[in-house]
Amino acid sequence: MLYKHEGQSFDDFLTELKTLAATCEYKEEDNMIRDRIVFGVKDPEIKDKLLTISNLTMDKAEEICKTTEATKQELQEMATSTEVHMVKMKSTVNDKGTSRKY
Repeated sequence: MLYKHEGQSFDDFLTELKTLAATCEYKEEDNMIRDRIVFGVKDPEIKDKLLTISNLTMDKAEEICKTTEATKQELQEMATSTEVHMVKMKSTVNDKGTSRKY
């Protein structure tokens, strides 16, 4: 069975799934890929979202996973940016080269 690895992008995981599915002769390939997405994703938040949608399609599962991954990445980047900005505000260097705290 194929699972999404820690640090692996969803796009890479999906490509791997589709490549493997192409070598099999599934009658309902999209449904098989959809099911592997649902059970292969380890993030409990994403898995819960996927499991709560009735009539989930492969395209919808793909959209949810990509959107959630992008949102988490953006939030992480914003948090890092905010932390750096706060550090810069706390400690600035005045003309004499000494630190001044606000």
